[in-house]
Amino acid sequence: MIQLVVASKSDKQLEEIAEYLLKNHLIISIDFHQNIKRIEFENGEINTCNIHFITGLTKSLLFMEIDSRLRDKFNDNIPEIFSHPIINMDWELANKLKSEIEKI
Repeated sequence: MIQLVVASKSDKQLEEIAEYLLKNHLIISIDFHQNIKRIEFENGEINTCNIHFITGLTKSLLFMEIDSRLRDKFNDNIPEIFSHPIINMDWELANKLKSEIEKI
């Protein structure tokens, strides 16, 4: 199991991604995190901007499929996609995830 993280400067793009992931049974729920301050070092300068990201629970074996589908769907503006491993999870939540997410 993983916590999928998708980051973008566009909250509208993330809403579209969230709807797509939920409708296609690739994730069981989505949490929105908006207006997060990001500091980056680019071209010898420190830059600050706001980003948004969504997180949700899914199966680790679906990561490559989700990444591939989002790359196809947003090939002109690919969001950042990564995951955090889930070491432990409540049994009820784990069972919900197993039953409601696309079979592998």
